[in-house]
Amino acid sequence: MIQVNGLTKKFGDFTALSALDCTIPAGCIYGLVGSNGAGKSTLLRLICGIYRPDKGNVTLDGRNIYENPELKEKLVFVPDELYFLPQANMLRMAQTYASFYPRFDRSRFGELTDAFKLNPKANLGTFSKGMRRQAATVLALACKTDFLFLDETFDGLDPIMRNLVKKVLYADVAERGVTAVGHETLDTDGSADVRARGARLREVRARVRSLSGRGHGEPRQAALDGRRDLRGSPEVRQVPGFPAPCMGGRAQRGLSAIEAQSAARGSRGLRRARI
Repeated sequence: MIQVNGLTKKFGDFTALSALDCTIPAGCIYGLVGSNGAGKSTLLRLICGIYRPDKGNVTLDGRNIYENPELKEKLVFVPDELYFLPQANMLRMAQTYASFYPRFDRSRFGELTDAFKLNPKANLGTFSKGMRRQAATVLALACKTDFLFLDETFDGLDPIMRNLVKKVLYADVAERGVTAVGHETLDTDGSADVRARGARLREVRARVRSLSGRGHGEPRQAALDGRRDLRGSPEVRQVPGFPAPCMGGRAQRGLSAIEAQSAARGSRGLRRARI
């Protein structure tokens, strides 16, 4: 969990943020809502330890993030103004990211590069604006950090690529419990209820085990990491690394009952902070 307390940042006589408080829980998509110039990008840079606060502090699990390399290994930031090493390609950038992030997954990097149809050997300087945004997102996701911060997530992306980015993000939140923080464009279609779905995955897993223990037979595919809760979700279908849905009849009926109960409780997947 990230806690922001009394955060203030000034640039000369201009106050970008003043005494801001917020809490970002683990395992959700957290949207920042505000007009241009409200301080959303400044807040992201403060949380990631790029800027030093003038007042207040930002903590991750009770520890200050600023100038703390150990904590910074748990978060990755995709800025609005992208930067790549001169004359570098995606393979060179992957090596650079891997030197900073111990959990950098080269297999995941390859899967995502293929999914976005990017040439990892091509000079990034030849990429279009949208392709550069895709490349930066792929590199960030391959780091497999606990927190993912995205500034202007979909800048330069066409509708097809926007949907693909959403699918991959939603799958990461649901699968690994990642916390994704960015502008409200993360959930323009209201479908980012992945935190509530993640909670249902645990219910499904417990229910499947219970059915198996009462002599209902081996649930087989239904027990595959308990991920069948997302079997019909358009946000995660065809995402690299996410298996195709397959459920047995008894597990299917148990899941339907759980989904009905969860829907009745209401969704809490998307958190929003107004700046």
